[in-house]
Amino acid sequence: MKKIVIISVFTMVLAQDAKPLDQFVVEYLLVTQSKMACSPTVWQDIREGYLRGKTIKFADVLLDSLNNGLSPYKIAKHHFSTIDNLREKVADGNEYEFELKPSPVKANINYFSSVKD
Repeated sequence: MKKIVIISVFTMVLAQDAKPLDQFVVEYLLVTQSKMACSPTVWQDIREGYLRGKTIKFADVLLDSLNNGLSPYKIAKHHFSTIDNLREKVADGNEYEFELKPSPVKANINYFSSVKD
């Protein structure tokens, strides 16, 4: 019985109040920005850098819209899944899939000619 009383007392003493939703949303967006910006590949011409930059920009736009009066509930409901998808794409490590098609014309083209062919 003493153990239960001691545990309940410690639980009440160490318990913290729940964070309001707007504070949670702001902290989530700030943590997302900082985690995406802490890589040297940010803004480089590779897939990971592009997605990191896109995630940073998206979080910044959401923070601005929060300051302009958009509800934190709407941001959490509609946009957290998009941020999570972007973070998963960054972490998967895939490359861009380019398909370069060869030019069908093999002859030299005179771009300065005024004659219509």
